[in-house]
Amino acid sequence: MGPQEFELGSVVTLINDPDREPHRPRQSSSLAKDKQVVRYYKLSLCIFGFYLLILVLTWIFTCVLMIRPINKESYFNQAGSVTPGDVNNWHRSRVALRSLTALSSVVGLPIISGLLAHGAVAYTQRRSPAQKLSVLQLFALADREWPDPRYLVKPPSKLKITERSLYFWMATFLILITAIQPPIQAILVRDEEINVLTCKGHPAAYRDYGSGACKFPFKDVNTQIIGRDAEPIDLNFCPQDVVVKKTSHKLLSSTNSDIQTNLWSDEVSLGESPNYYTDNRRTFDWYYQESSYDKGKWSYYASSVPNGTATGVYRHQAVRMDSTANCYLAKIFPKQCKGDSPFAPSFSEDWMSVDICAEGSYDTVAWNTSRNKQEHNETLWLSMKWDIPDGQDSSGRFRNNDSYVLRCDSVSSRGWFQLPNNANGGKAGPLRDEWPS
Repeated sequence: MGPQEFELGSVVTLINDPDREPHRPRQSSSLAKDKQVVRYYKLSLCIFGFYLLILVLTWIFTCVLMIRPINKESYFNQAGSVTPGDVNNWHRSRVALRSLTALSSVVGLPIISGLLAHGAVAYTQRRSPAQKLSVLQLFALADREWPDPRYLVKPPSKLKITERSLYFWMATFLILITAIQPPIQAILVRDEEINVLTCKGHPAAYRDYGSGACKFPFKDVNTQIIGRDAEPIDLNFCPQDVVVKKTSHKLLSSTNSDIQTNLWSDEVSLGESPNYYTDNRRTFDWYYQESSYDKGKWSYYASSVPNGTATGVYRHQAVRMDSTANCYLAKIFPKQCKGDSPFAPSFSEDWMSVDICAEGSYDTVAWNTSRNKQEHNETLWLSMKWDIPDGQDSSGRFRNNDSYVLRCDSVSSRGWFQLPNNANGGKAGPLRDEWPS
């Protein structure tokens, strides 16, 4: 049997003499000098490339799918371009990724162990005089003892001579990494169920036929219109007389206990108050409680969408408006009301006369067509004057010195906020400084 039939054909056993001094091995005459002892197997390289490809692709696809699907920029597409077929493809891609991960876990240890065995053949060839490898270490490599991870935790003083090979240690460490990689991936990568917006029931499929939302047969018969939000340009054409008429009617007929459907509470100012979770936050009585020591602390605003409206997976912005006023007594009433078209009416009744001055231009729109946050300052003067003739007030209820001048400075803000949805935890968002691009 010739040495060419052995995988380790170039190894010659060392024989120790009685003095335990090793002799240099004699030159083997049975080896052909013109033959290559270390062989390179292309199959090993192909197997390694196959495993590396599976391992790398698994992590790449995992990282990508954690952020977005393969064929979309994001899981949340507000334009309504995601079809039910896309969602089914996302489920199939997740199943394919699980299969790929399971395959890499199953074939990992056998492939790495086999490649280490081929590498041990090349490692045992003496390529330099400084290379040291005993026969016992050679037998340990031939027996493939590296799958035992206990060698990594042994102290150096307790290591056997067969366990002190550098290749043996590196092989054991590589086997350990290959073995713990699948459970680490299973711990770090968790499946999470999320709700996504599809074109089925998307609002654009009903009102904008030129949008990217899919049409029939994906229309949802359960879709309902819950509110109408006007465009900024449309607010400029709102009839002034209609607004004044409705506002005056509300002021005369409403009470603080009436339900105001479009009244929203400012969640930031509420904090963790005792009445935070009450259902009557749509009445003025709740904000101006007589027993409250912090009157006016809880702010509110008005919106075009009714309070409590939630859009689920659909994220939508709605217009809102709020005002804050600071009123105090002034000494004199302005002789001339400032502004291009100020609101300056006057009326009298019996002994009382009232003068009003709202500076500015009442016949122009104070807001521009931008969706960004806007603020508008206003000043209102109110003069209440009593003119009682002598001897007319027999009861003494009215006195001329009860006259006063009141000045109120207000700041009104208009902008857009995000309606409650799944993304913000069902709570209305704050007033946006800028419209999201």
